[in-house]
Parts: sequence; structure tokens; C-alpha cells
Amino acid sequence: EYEFPVSAIISTAKFRSMPHLFRPLALAMYEAMVEANLDGYPQVVVSVPLHPSRRRERGFDQALYLARLVAGYLDRSFCPRALKRVRATPPQKRSNRQQRLVALHEAFGPGPQAARVEGRRVLLVDDVVTTGATLEAAVQALLPQLPAGIVSLVAARTPPPDTCAAAAGSPGADASTADVSAADASSADAGSQGADASGADVSAADASTAGPPGGGPDNRCIADKRQS
Repeated sequence: EYEFPVSAIISTAKFRSMPHLFRPLALAMYEAMVEANLDGYPQVVVSVPLHPSRRRERGFDQALYLARLVAGYLDRSFCPRALKRVRATPPQKRSNRQQRLVALHEAFGPGPQAARVEGRRVLLVDDVVTTGATLEAAVQALLPQLPAGIVSLVAARTPPPDTCAAAAGSPGADASTADVSAADASSADAGSQGADASGADVSAADASTAGPPGGGPDNRCIADKRQS
């Protein structure tokens, strides 16, 4: 969950421009995939992109940074430009799920590397999930590229606003997911890896227990070394 010390790591990394603090979180995210028996599922890793204006303001894209590291641990392709943020949205901290879905409608679109997800199983990476609206919007932007399936992976979950607590974690039919936290990842059902772009949301909620990795691959689309 998004609580100390994970919350402190994420907020410090994002708002004080210290992306190296995400490295232990990336390792915990990879370990959550392993514990959920999902590490062999993805063939390509994609991040949920920031809008260019937000990236300039922050100095880096935290989801891209995490995805690059996770792709290295998984030894899978990383395509940082499969998605692009086509519309800036205001902060959604106090918005409920329905408000977020409206605000994020068509906020994402296909990027220059979008064709690389066709027929492939995708791991979609973001730093934090609250109601799942951002992930759902990103999934909807990926679906026209005809991926074989999509699994989302985040570093932590934040408690949703009270007004959307009942709806949290319940995306639409095309992006249906099952929440899996790192604490119970070993009990995840990895057998539901169908070709309908549905998958499991895996959260590295116990990231604070992870040690720092040695680093990750550079920011480019890396060829698969293992084909599934």
C-alpha cells in the first residue's frame, strides 16, 4: 500500500527529482511478478507516459524509469514510445473514479512504437494506482494495436477517495483485472493469461524490503533475448 516508507520514497523521488530512489521499488515490482508466476508472461514492457509538459516540469518520467528497470530484470523488450500522452490533465488527487475516467478520456494515444505490441503480451507499468482510471485509459489506447494480452504492474496502491471506494480496482470489460499485492502474490492465478487484453494488476506494496539493484538497461527498445 501507499504508506510509509514507500510513500516517502515515491514522493521524494518524484518531487525532488531523485529517480534513483525508484530502483529498490523496481526490484520489488519484479519480485512481485515472480511471486505471482507472471514473470514469464510479458513479451514487451510499456510505461504509462507523462504529458511532455509534466515531464519537463519534473525532469523525468517516473513510470518510464520504473518500466526500464523492470524490463531489464525480466529480460524483455522495453518500448517507451508505444504510448504517448496526447492531452494534459489536471491533478486527479481529489477526484473519484468516474471523474477521473472523464478527465482521462482519450488522454493517451498510440506512440511511434505502437506497432510493436501487436500480437504480443504487454506489461503496462505505472508508479501508483488509486482507482485504476489511468491504467484503464492507457489500456484502451493500447487495445486498437491488438496486443495478445495486458497485465499492469504498479509500485503501490493509494486509498481511493471515499466517494469511489466501491468502484476502485474495477476497470471496464476490456481491461478487467485481478488485484494482486506483493504480500499475497504467490496465490495469484497466472492461468488466466488470455488473449482478450485482460490480466492481473500486480502491486509491489512491500517494496521497502527490497535491496537496491545494480541498475537497468538504457532507454531504448531492447530486442527480446528470450521468446515466449
